[in-house]
Amino acid sequence: MPSRRSRTRHSSSKLLGGQRPFWQQVLALLALVPLVVGALLILTTLTGLLVWSGPREQVIMGACYILLSFALSNALQKQWTLVAGWLLMGVAIWLGTHWTHLGLRIFAAALAGVGVMLISKKFFQQRRQYLDQKAR
Repeated sequence: MPSRRSRTRHSSSKLLGGQRPFWQQVLALLALVPLVVGALLILTTLTGLLVWSGPREQVIMGACYILLSFALSNALQKQWTLVAGWLLMGVAIWLGTHWTHLGLRIFAAALAGVGVMLISKKFFQQRRQYLDQKAR
């Protein structure tokens, strides 16, 4: 008879879908680095410590790092629709804040809209799948 510890370990690996290869685990951990950097940039702005030239730029860069982390994390999960959505939002933020030309800002707003649409579409698909499974 297997010990309780081995049964628990075996059943938890089934719940998690099995072990991922080591290189995927390392990449998943590295995908958290931009998230931490972005959060620290935003938090240090609140305390008055500036790394970039101004608080506005520092918060924008922090947000871009966080979006990059989301994109990397979703890329490791092969969720390409979400990757495209996060990257489009990041590009839109960068374009909209670095250029003052009205045409580019309108284009950036359109990119952000497409990014939000892609992310929302995937969210509602996953929500529908969850509700369907729960109803069974």
